[in-house]
Amino acid sequence: MAKVRMSLDKGRDIFLHRTKVENLFISEYLPDAPGDYVKVFLFGLMYAQYELRPDRSELAKLLALSEAEIAEAWIYWESRGLVRIVREKDSNNEEVSHVIFLSKIDELYVK
Repeated sequence: MAKVRMSLDKGRDIFLHRTKVENLFISEYLPDAPGDYVKVFLFGLMYAQYELRPDRSELAKLLALSEAEIAEAWIYWESRGLVRIVREKDSNNEEVSHVIFLSKIDELYVK
């Protein structure tokens, strides 16, 4: 029998695919989180799964939030241990933030 390799067609619009969200996020973190922060998390997760990097102003426009609200949301999720924010300088010496999504499953449930 021939082997088959499967992959997502990343050339298509990401809005036509699915975003994988851990059930732990839904059961443990979503109930207490402010709604706008959940919007930021889910939208960011969708972009991260396709290795896209929207800037804060793009995210703010898409979600009808201010850039300050976007920044507050990432700080909130970092304080919960679900993301890590890495700040670097780009070639123009401007600060660039990279949001790295973290899984709590191993930390909480794997011995």
